[in-house]
Amino acid sequence: MTEAAQETPDHGNPVPPNMSDPVFLGELRRQMLKFATLQLNNPDLAEDAVQEALIGAIKNASSFARKAAFKTWVFAILKNKIADTLRQRHRLVEAC
Repeated sequence: MTEAAQETPDHGNPVPPNMSDPVFLGELRRQMLKFATLQLNNPDLAEDAVQEALIGAIKNASSFARKAAFKTWVFAILKNKIADTLRQRHRLVEAC
């Protein structure tokens, strides 16, 4: 099944169908971790950002408006987590 087929709107169910697909989630997590590691240059911080992004996506799945692909939405959350991490790292460097 293509990602587009998986993204078919189901307005009666607030949780995207991909959230229950372990293969999709495993691949998504792998891609997120690769992206976060490239951005942060730190595998531990990348892992933390990915976990926080996935937790945020799961907690807020009902607010997923289905205006974009689920993967795009989750990566937007991850991008914001990475930005938060970089800001925090910058503040710690300035404080020293």
